[in-house]
Amino acid sequence: MHIKNIQKSFDTKKIVNDFSHECRHGERIGIIGKNGVGKSTFINMIMGQETLDKGTIEAGESVVFGYYEQKQIDFPTDKRLIDIVPDPKLLEKFLFFPKQQHQFAHSLSGGEKRRLYMLAILQKNPNFLIMDEPTNDLDLITLGVLEDFLSNYKGCLIVVSHDRFFMDKIVDHIFVFEGEGVINDFR
Repeated sequence: MHIKNIQKSFDTKKIVNDFSHECRHGERIGIIGKNGVGKSTFINMIMGQETLDKGTIEAGESVVFGYYEQKQIDFPTDKRLIDIVPDPKLLEKFLFFPKQQHQFAHSLSGGEKRRLYMLAILQKNPNFLIMDEPTNDLDLITLGVLEDFLSNYKGCLIVVSHDRFFMDKIVDHIFVFEGEGVINDFR
């Protein structure tokens, strides 16, 4: 994916100012910065959910995005885990064991719903995975499973997180959103 000279502002507040980057297969990018500096807006621009003021973002024809958002998760009341993620082995890998796989998704705890939501995205086999605060609401065991999965993930990965320990394990360089549209790339 090619990000070329993108800019975005809201009124007089610069979010991104003339930023360019070429995302390569297997690249692992972390995004950090204070609240309100534009991290989620940047992700939404990549996903085509936010317009650019200037510049271009071009994804190749073979790019399959997976986007794990920070949002409220509501599953249909008539869907079981196995209906949402029909891969028992994947469910078990993420700690949904056979007995639990047939329970209704709406009855899960908040952390379990986040985990199931993550699996619903991962089962689509994206080759470009974007995760916005994936460690929120995860217990330590599930966090370990996620770290293991992402360590073996072969596609391009962008992770927004305030969990520096997690980022140090998963990413190979970091975009630091400084504010006023400034994004620094640290390898």
